Amino acid sequence: MVSRFTVRKVDGKADLDLFLDVQNRCFSKQDVWVPPLKFLIKNQLNPKKNPWFSHGQAALFIALCDGKAVGRISAQVDYAHQNLHNDNAGFFGFFDCINDKEIANELFNVAGLWLKAR
Repeated sequence: MVSRFTVRKVDGKADLDLFLDVQNRCFSKQDVWVPPLKFLIKNQLNPKKNPWFSHGQAALFIALCDGKAVGRISAQVDYAHQNLHNDNAGFFGFFDCINDKEIANELFNVAGLWLKAR
């Protein structure tokens, strides 16, 4: 269990790199782990390169312990989905975390608060 950690919104290239590296931190010791190509994920998360952002909004969050990323999550609102289904649904994605329930809970809490505000 990690006792001291923070969760914050991804802000800038350095934070995005930390966000992308969480998977390696969580899974690199598993024999079957093959990391995704970073440029593909970066393009997916880039509002200038992904047309989904024309009808959606997303935020990325990272959990940090001693300057190292130990968890991540995204929260997204798809306004086209909301209009089609007449609901206020929000979605989570890109969730990865070291084996620590407290960090996982806080990631979902912070992302959920972001969604509730929208």
